[in-house]
Amino acid sequence: MVIIVPIYEEEIAGIYYNTAAVIDADGKYLANTARITFPRQSGFWEKSISVRNLATRHSNGLCTDGVYICYDRHFPEGARALGLNGAEIVFQSVGNCGRLSEYLWKLEQPAHAVANGYFVGAINRVGHEQPWDIGEFYGQSYFCDPRGQIIAQAPRDEDAVVVADLDLDLIREVRNTWQFFRDRRRIVIRRSLPTKKSQVPGPKPQVSVKGLRLESWDPETWDPRLGTCVLRRR
Repeated sequence: MVIIVPIYEEEIAGIYYNTAAVIDADGKYLANTARITFPRQSGFWEKSISVRNLATRHSNGLCTDGVYICYDRHFPEGARALGLNGAEIVFQSVGNCGRLSEYLWKLEQPAHAVANGYFVGAINRVGHEQPWDIGEFYGQSYFCDPRGQIIAQAPRDEDAVVVADLDLDLIREVRNTWQFFRDRRRIVIRRSLPTKKSQVPGPKPQVSVKGLRLESWDPETWDPRLGTCVLRRR
């Protein structure tokens, strides 16, 4: 049995990661994947968690798996990277509650499965978490196949173990039919992306602090609320 274990990892004091460790069937520690995106909303303020690595895949004794964590599921880039790196099944571990994202739960992961031609195991908890009680976790963990079809699913409101037979030969069959990896146009898309100059969100910020002048600023990271610049005395 291969086990994927979500953990709160401390690298050193002050450096923390939302991590999932992959343990192979022989008990060997294979690798870990750290979450790469974080929301800013009530109940999910996770600014103290660091970003370490992009989505990676792991070859265990049964298949090649990938791990995608919580809020990452809303972003197709990492899901595509896992597929291009050879993942046959992607495990998506989340802790989602409330009505805001529930309608996306059975849309996004099947869409990732179809776009990348792999299986997805989507895992969510159930019930309420004390003492915060920010809402009811809506459960419904499931497996879906490379066609986006849900093939096994847990209830919304009770703990369950979801078991499914996954025919990995279906991956080749689906990818031979839908050649999304072959037909993508990386060069055209890259040329269509904004240039660094056009990414600047506005004019150079005006600094009106008496006795100071703007020495430098970073147009790629500048934000009126969060941007950084260097001030020098005149």
